[in-house]
Amino acid sequence: MQWYEVKIFTTSSAVEEVSQMLYFLDIQGVSIEDPRDDFYQSGEEWDWDYIDLASALPRDPRAVVTFYLSQIDSEEDLVRSLLERIGTVSDRGYEVGTPEITIKLVDSGDWEEEWKKYYHGFEVGEKLYVIPSWEALPATSRQVIVLDPGGAFGTGTHETTFNCMLALEDHLKPGQRVYDIGCGSGILAITAAKLGAGEVVGIDYSPTACAVSRENAALNGVADRVVILEGNLTDHLEAKADVIVANIIADVIIQLSASIGDHLADRGIFIASGIIQGKEEEVREALGKEGYAIVETRPQGEWVTLVCRRGRP
Repeated sequence: MQWYEVKIFTTSSAVEEVSQMLYFLDIQGVSIEDPRDDFYQSGEEWDWDYIDLASALPRDPRAVVTFYLSQIDSEEDLVRSLLERIGTVSDRGYEVGTPEITIKLVDSGDWEEEWKKYYHGFEVGEKLYVIPSWEALPATSRQVIVLDPGGAFGTGTHETTFNCMLALEDHLKPGQRVYDIGCGSGILAITAAKLGAGEVVGIDYSPTACAVSRENAALNGVADRVVILEGNLTDHLEAKADVIVANIIADVIIQLSASIGDHLADRGIFIASGIIQGKEEEVREALGKEGYAIVETRPQGEWVTLVCRRGRP
């Protein structure tokens, strides 16, 4: 089967926002190549999110978002739509550079199997081990998370996801209720369940992401404690959670800061991630206005994860 491979060339500071805007498409096999990312520079063999899938191409100084579509009605219309959406990213204050978009036909075998060569098992913190579904389970005392990202975001190798997993390991207590806003592949919801959460609700407005999250929850034997809902941000969330994790983008974190308290228990923990360093102060200011205290800051590469608490001291 042939697929359309679409590459968007942009900047490191805008790459996450450009990636997030792709939810309006029925995407498959998203990857990000960012030469300024720590994982990408490290050359670790498991860096799926930030590797050059073609492997033969030289590194481009720009960041590249690559995704695949089974069909395209009009290449011109797709490029026009993508450029319009990239324009909204620029309007929100992100430097997008001079975006370039390329489209070409490739055989499914060229990418469906190729990227798997680079995504291997790896340890997270003191308790977790993430492994792709096509590898044999390791002999380890750690909690193993088996993952098949499918067409959704989130393999655990990107700094924002990695730091959220570390924060959950440090702050989540057994039996607590957890909300994962923008759950992507479901990796953070599954992490919470593996760490002992009593109830986990993941929410995402992408039907593809929801389907992948449910499949991964079942794959890990936690479907009885992980519920995946299709919706936008805090849609459908009723009872208050003890821990909320949102690995999205800075602007959405700022938007959430005014309402997330309606869904968070007193003295609950809010793990806010996907924050580019240039937006950190704006996020801190927004959270501070809503009564959140920053109890932990986790910087890595160009990204920052903020662990917050709201309520009486």
